[in-house]
Amino acid sequence: MFLRITTCLLLIFMIASCSKFNVIKDIKINVSTKTTIEGGGGFLTILDTFGFSQFNQFDLSTSQKFKDDIGDVSRVERANLETFVLSVTDETQSLDFINSVQFYISIDGDSEVLLAWSDNFALDSTSVSLDVDKTIDLTPYIKSKNIKIRSEVSGGFPDDDTEIQADLLFLIDAKIIK
Repeated sequence: MFLRITTCLLLIFMIASCSKFNVIKDIKINVSTKTTIEGGGGFLTILDTFGFSQFNQFDLSTSQKFKDDIGDVSRVERANLETFVLSVTDETQSLDFINSVQFYISIDGDSEVLLAWSDNFALDSTSVSLDVDKTIDLTPYIKSKNIKIRSEVSGGFPDDDTEIQADLLFLIDAKIIK
């Protein structure tokens, strides 16, 4: 019996020493997505479907940098959104048709959490950095298959079709096998 326990402990020690995990901190993963807001002028209230719905769907784990540096979502120890920038792709246009925007995140029927927001869309602004709650650990959201991102936007429609790009920077701590 003693020999069996000793053998099991020795085997566990050997396996543990062969595969070491190092936690790599602050791996930077950039995600960009674009959407087009149809022009036509007019006033819009809080909406989720006038074009920002494209920003409501992204899978961080499908980015090439994520695949190269981390590999699998199961290795993520902590993830935070560091920056969220909205910008027009045609610098002759602006974001001044928007009064405010908020992005909420939720999973599996849990209550929504405000992730990013801004009401700082100045006249002729071509790019706006949203305020971001950097304290939210996004690990359960990244690992979930049932992530939901919802946007609330108020303002008016642009005069012409306007393509907007969202650039997000995530900082991720992950277990990497060495």
